[in-house]
This record gives sequence, C-alpha cells and structure tokens, in this order.
Amino acid sequence: MHLDFELTDYNMQRRAAMQNVGASLMLGGVIFAALAFFHLAPPWLTLTVFLLVLAYGIIYPIRWRRSHHPLRTDPR
Repeated sequence: MHLDFELTDYNMQRRAAMQNVGASLMLGGVIFAALAFFHLAPPWLTLTVFLLVLAYGIIYPIRWRRSHHPLRTDPR
C-alpha cells in the first residue's frame, strides 16, 4: 500500500516537472522563432539553442527520473 502512494506521488511530481520543461522549451522556441523571423539568429545562436534544447528536453528528464524514482531505494 505504501508503494502505491509513492508511485502516485512520483507521477504527480514527474508531471509537474515535465510541464515546467515543456513550458520552458515552448517559450524558448517562441523567442528563437521571433529572432529567426527578424533574421537575428546567426548560426552560433542556432547551435546554442539546439544544444540547450537537447540538454533540457532530453537529458534533464532522464536525469530527473533516475534521481526521483520511488523504487530507487528498494532493496530488491
């Protein structure tokens, strides 16, 4: 029974964290699109934004899951 609560709590925390990630990526995308529309996005800025999206959109969620999973302390 205790495990069910941990999984539910984990799902709520994961959903909140991923919503924050999604909102941040959406805002970054809108800002970058505006810069690109006005031809203010040089190649180095494009590369920087791509690397930030890669790090924040892919690597961060994986690291978050590894450090917050409720079964990480399970002795089995």
